Amino acid sequence: MGDFNDEPINRSIMKHALTINSRNHVLRARKPKFYNLMWPMMANGLGTHYYSGVGSILDQMMVSKGLLRGRNTKLSVKLDSIKIENSSEMAHRGKPRRFGRPSKKSTYNKNGFSDHFPISVMLESD
Repeated sequence: MGDFNDEPINRSIMKHALTINSRNHVLRARKPKFYNLMWPMMANGLGTHYYSGVGSILDQMMVSKGLLRGRNTKLSVKLDSIKIENSSEMAHRGKPRRFGRPSKKSTYNKNGFSDHFPISVMLESD
């Protein structure tokens, strides 16, 4: 999980981070692969970061075969729980409320949070 500053479809995420948009492919893979839970969000036009009013999914949540299966492990991922956290306190006009820098008076907002919305997912234990 984290801010990768690349979208799920970018080469850096797919090839180098070994992610894919197929849960079944990850479950059947003989070599390490990760299922990227952010694909549906990207397909629905959502964003964790906005530039010139356009949303991008630059924050990724990737899960391994073990978290997908939930067998022989104490934890499993709850697939339908992936969420972009964009509460009213964090947002301004639907975009992240940026904190800026004090040196840039025009963009500084001491009540801001980040230039990205955080993401979350729930894990279940046996």
